[in-house]
Amino acid sequence: MADSGYAYHTFFCGDCGSSLYGQPDSLPEMMSIKAGSLDGDAASLEGGKIDAEAFVQRRVSYLKPIEGASQVHGMIQA
Repeated sequence: MADSGYAYHTFFCGDCGSSLYGQPDSLPEMMSIKAGSLDGDAASLEGGKIDAEAFVQRRVSYLKPIEGASQVHGMIQA
């Protein structure tokens, strides 16, 4: 259950069990990609863009904010 009170569906790698992405019922057109699942420059999303970063207060010091993305403390709300 997400902070919104709606279900949040998380999808995992079938081989290692790592969390890959999630989809909230409150924002069905949105996909939450887990940054740790991306390799190299994959966050640049050719043809697309990352709109927001959630839970930024938990970001480790060696990771920098994504330029142009909204920085959200906690879960992104509808």
